[in-house]
Amino acid sequence: MIHAAILCGGLSSRMGEDKGIMPWQGSSMVADLIHKVTPYVHHAILSLRSEQDKVYRTLFHNQIIIPDLLELPCHGPLKGICSIHLAYPQDDLLVFACDMPYISTELINLLLKSRSEDVPKDAILFKHDGQIEPLLGIYSASGLQRITQMTLNGKINNYSLKYIIEILDTKFINVAKPFTNSFKNINQKQDLTK
Repeated sequence: MIHAAILCGGLSSRMGEDKGIMPWQGSSMVADLIHKVTPYVHHAILSLRSEQDKVYRTLFHNQIIIPDLLELPCHGPLKGICSIHLAYPQDDLLVFACDMPYISTELINLLLKSRSEDVPKDAILFKHDGQIEPLLGIYSASGLQRITQMTLNGKINNYSLKYIIEILDTKFINVAKPFTNSFKNINQKQDLTK
């Protein structure tokens, strides 16, 4: 089984307000992403910091919401991913950053097709122009189990997803120029008009 893990727990410090609930195409970035990914997954799960919980439960009362687990010693996107993994340890996660509203459904299909056709991998991620895109990809339950245990046991002290990917058996899919807009993050208000 596969679930969407929509990571909403960033601090949005450059934006000055929570990016996930900002207006976007008649709804919000998170609502738009939920609508986009729901046909491909069993559940769309929102990952967030505990202080966001009340607002998100009010706005997205029909969604599964998993606040970051305080007992996890890691931080950043890895904390959200591991928190969801611990709630759904048998399931793979299709991971998205909530501030990537231009994600193409063609890329989602490409990830899922690769997952079903290839020899199982710990992660399936995109690469373009030599850059790895860790916040749009599939992370397997078995790979997440290993990373989560290593984190809990103090065997990982670099929580960057780019470092974590080096530990995992990862398949990279090279992406051509027309799709690179899918990886664009909205970090500042002026990014909304570009």
